[in-house]
Amino acid sequence: MNTLRLKKAFTLIELLMVIAVLTLLITFAAVGIGDGGRSQQLTVSGNRVADLVNLARHTAKTRNSMSMLIVVTKGNQAYRAMTILEKPLEGSSWKQVSPWEVLPDGIGVLEGKSATFLAQPVAALSPAPPSLSFRGAALNAANYAWQVFLPNGRLLSDQPSPPILYLSPVAQAGNAPNYYSITINANTGIPIIRRP
Repeated sequence: MNTLRLKKAFTLIELLMVIAVLTLLITFAAVGIGDGGRSQQLTVSGNRVADLVNLARHTAKTRNSMSMLIVVTKGNQAYRAMTILEKPLEGSSWKQVSPWEVLPDGIGVLEGKSATFLAQPVAALSPAPPSLSFRGAALNAANYAWQVFLPNGRLLSDQPSPPILYLSPVAQAGNAPNYYSITINANTGIPIIRRP
C-alpha cells in the first residue's frame, strides 16, 4: 500500500507577506534608532557644554581668578568649538586652560536662541580677550563670544537677562522639538539645564 503523504509548506504568497512585514518592521526600527541616536548625541553634547560651564566657574572659584568660556562664532567650526581661558587677578593676560571642545557634526549652538550668551557682555574688558589659535587658524576677539566668571562664581555681565546656550540639531532651526538649553545663572554661575 503506497500512501501519498502531503507535505505541509508555506505558499509563495505567505512567504512574500512575511518578508514584507519583516521589511516594514526593520524600516521602522531603523528610523527609531536613528532618531534615538541623534537625541543621544544631543544629550551627550549638551552635557559636555554644561561641564565646560561648570569647569569655567570652578576654575575661577578655586584659583581665585577670572575665567572665560569662549564659543567660536566665525569660521568652519562656528557655534561648535569652545574652550576656557583664565586670568589670575594679579596677572596681565589671558591664557587657555582647557583643550578645544568641538561639538559633533550636525549639533550646534543656535545663534538666535543663544543671543544673550553671544552678545559681548562687557564693552571694555581689561585686559582685552586675546587672539587664539584653533586648528592652525588665528582667532581674534571678533571671531568668538565669551562669558567671564569672577572668583566668587558670578558672571561679569551687564545684560539684564541671563546668558543661554541653546543646542539643537543644525537641521532643526527655529523652534526645534529636540533641544538642550543651558541657562547660566548670572549671580551664581551655575548652569540650569532644560532638556525635553
